[in-house]
Formats: sequence, C-alpha cells, structure tokens
Amino acid sequence: MNRLQNLGPWDKMGVNVDLRRFTCEKLDSTSHATFNLEQFMPSAHAMLESNPAAQRAESGTLSTHVIAAAKPHRIDFLDSIRGLAASSVVAAHYVGIYGLPRWQYALTFTPLHILWDGYAAVSLFFVLSGFVLSIRHFRTTAQPDLRTFQIKSYAIARIFRIWLPYLVVLAISALAWRFNALAFNTSPQATGEFPHALWQVRPTLAGVLRQANLMSWNPLDLVPQAWTLAVELIISLCVPFGVLLASRSPVWLLVFTIYSMVFFHVSGFTFHFALGICIAQRYEPLVTWLRGHGLGKCALWIIGLLLYTSRHHHLLPFYRFPTFDWVITGMGAAMLLLAAATTPLAVKFLLLTPIHALGRTSYSIYLIHFAVLICLTPRILLCLNRCHLGAAWYLGLVCTGLAVILLSEITYRSIEVGSMRLGKWLSAKV
Repeated sequence: MNRLQNLGPWDKMGVNVDLRRFTCEKLDSTSHATFNLEQFMPSAHAMLESNPAAQRAESGTLSTHVIAAAKPHRIDFLDSIRGLAASSVVAAHYVGIYGLPRWQYALTFTPLHILWDGYAAVSLFFVLSGFVLSIRHFRTTAQPDLRTFQIKSYAIARIFRIWLPYLVVLAISALAWRFNALAFNTSPQATGEFPHALWQVRPTLAGVLRQANLMSWNPLDLVPQAWTLAVELIISLCVPFGVLLASRSPVWLLVFTIYSMVFFHVSGFTFHFALGICIAQRYEPLVTWLRGHGLGKCALWIIGLLLYTSRHHHLLPFYRFPTFDWVITGMGAAMLLLAAATTPLAVKFLLLTPIHALGRTSYSIYLIHFAVLICLTPRILLCLNRCHLGAAWYLGLVCTGLAVILLSEITYRSIEVGSMRLGKWLSAKV
C-alpha cells in the first residue's frame, strides 16, 4: 500500500473512519473534534489534491498511519451482563441461607435455575474477563502487535482493580462480624449450608491478614466468594499471552489451554478466559454472521441456556461428570454472550439505565453482598415478621437486593473509583 508523505497537519492527527462521520483526534492533546462526513470530505479532497504524494496513493486510501478503523473502546452492554451475573450470585447465596420457598423442582432442575445459578455466573464472569481484557488488542486488527505492551503497568492496574477493594471490604466485614444476625428467630429461618460454615469464629488480626493474602489460598471465612478473585487475578495476568496465541489462530489457544488442563493440571477456569479471548479475536465476523442468521442465533440462545444451567438440570448428561461441569458452563456462557450481542432486544434491555447502573457497580455488589446477607437480611426478615407481612421470603430477597445495590453504589464511589485512579496513576509511573 502506498503511504502518504508530507501531509503537514495530518501527521499529528489520527482519523477514525466511520460510515456516517469522521472523528479527528489530536494525538498530542486531549481535545477531540467531530465532523459530519458531508462537511469534512470537500476539505479532505482539497488537501489531498494539493499534495503530490496523495495523488499517488491508492484510491480510497489515505495512509496506514493516518487512518485507523473506528471501533468502540467499550461495549457498554457487557457491564450490564456482569451486573446481572452478580445479582444471580446474590440470589444464590440468599437461597443458600434461606432455601427455596416453593417450586423447588422448577427452580432447581430446569433452565429457570439461571435466576440463581451462582456457579454458572462465575463462568460468565471469567468468559467476560477474557473478552474485555483482550478486545482492546483486537480493535484494529486480528493480529495485534504487543511489542510495546507494558506488562508491568497492566499488572499494577489489575492488582489495584481487584485486590485493593477486596482488602477494604475484608476489613469492613471483620468489623461487621459482631453484628452477625443469622441466629435471629425469623421466618424463613437461616437453615442453609452457609450459616453453619461461615462467620462462626470471631476474626483475629492474624486471621484477617491471612485472608488478605489472596495468593495463599487460605480459607476465606469473611468474604467467602473472594476465592474467584485469586483465579481472576492470576489468569488475567496471562491474558496477553493468550492474545498472542489467538492472533495466530483461536484453535491454537484452545488446544494449548486444553492440553495444559489435561497434562499440567492447569485450572479449568483458564478455559473460560480462552473462550473470551477467542470471541474477542473473531468478534466482528461472528456478530455479522449471526445477525444475518436468525436460526443460528436461536440455536445459540437455546443451547447456551441448556449448557449454562447444565450443572443442576437433568436435561443433559453433563451433570454426571463433575470435573467437566465448569467447561460446559463456560461454553454456555460464551454462547449466551454472543446471542445477547446479536439480539437487538437483548441489547436494548441491557442498556436500560437501571440495568446498566447495576453493571457499573457489579464488583462492589459481588464483594459486599455477603456481609449484607449475614448482618442485615435477618433484621429485615424480623421486621417483616413483626409486621405480619406474607411472602416474607420474596420481600426479604427484594429488600436485600435493594440494600446491596445501595451499599454497592457507596462502595463503588468511595473505594472502587479511588482504587482504579490510584492504579492508573501508578501504572503510568512505571
């Protein structure tokens, strides 16, 4: 491809080409200017015609260093999916403490289990992480060049994004231990598996410090769901390597991942990240194809839902192979992700303001909800019982959800935002 030379002002500008508009971004400043295509094209043609080098360029081509494909830095509805997954974890732990009220078979052994399938939600978290952390590298090309990638800055940003908020919530949970209210005489009564296993021993400074070290794999009594954070942190640091493999071929990445799982006993959750990376590498072709094939999209929804909830229903035989469960739920999560991305109605729902707000605070929801279930939910149920209100189980779940959303908003603004800013500042200093 011929390159344009001596373009003057163009040398300091990157032009993002879109079907409807040009976006002109100065690389040496933070200012942005946007133009309508009809207004911009005459001046662009005049500039090109006055430049001899431009006249020698291929028709319709400006320059490889001038034109960059316009792709979004974020796919906003992904946050909403993460928020819905975090909500299902909250529901799963609520059921783990207070059980199911009615329709136990329908809510447990059918795809309706998606409403409170915390295990499958973990698979969805990891597939999303693999996708989100790698899509930035595939925005302009399917074979990104990572020679300038700063692994130290990336690692610092990930540590501050994940670990620091956890430490703060761990300290809050330790202080809140004395307000444990699971022993209250409520209806429904806390008779599930969690009340007898967690928050039973008064936390000590040594115990809290042990739980603060996510990499030690110590038992996590105060924030038990944090076991996924160690997995997230470790595997996410390997995502750049996965991007390199996927840039050769997604098959290479999947084969390498499965080989490592079988022969080197690498965590099965690596497969979830690998699926997310593979989707990112082929995202646009996949989305384009699925949008034109309604039958394929329907198949993704149906098969994805069956695989995603396969741990609990008896519609598929995979539940008989426990070591295979996570792989299957990961495949289901990947299918549902693609199905949602290509279904306009689903995207419209995910971009609703309340749903999107849920996604924005999803990490805080995930971190803070267990303390709410232990300390606040029993008190909510006690108030409902004293008011002689029926359907206490359902009202308790709704009130718990509202309390978690409110507290997670506070946690997000006071902890997460500052942690992310600090991580970005330190990573920029490295």
